[in-house]
Amino acid sequence: MEISLISNSDNDPMIWNNGVYLYMPKDVIFLNLAVGYAKDIDTALVEIKGISFEPSKTKEGQTAIFRWTEAESVVFDENGDLCIWQIVYRLGATFHVNKFIKSDNIKYGISYSENYKL
Repeated sequence: MEISLISNSDNDPMIWNNGVYLYMPKDVIFLNLAVGYAKDIDTALVEIKGISFEPSKTKEGQTAIFRWTEAESVVFDENGDLCIWQIVYRLGATFHVNKFIKSDNIKYGISYSENYKL
């Protein structure tokens, strides 16, 4: 996914910016999801209904704001200026599925899709 800059303040994608992410997602209509890294893997083409960004959380559920210095490396600090942001996809309909079934060392590929109006 590509992102586009909407602010000239700081180009660091990890900047905290008081909880406002500096980038906007490009329009994405579909996402091709895959399971695993093998050559023949299950995949699904799904609709994207929306994309947003949210800050990561610590194990305790707090927003993971931190500061970074050469001497200390990463230090969680509620007054820090950095945060790792997560991309949140809101998924819609499944448009196409490729399923691979392995039986007696023979792989069978099954592919199906529904007729949807876009």
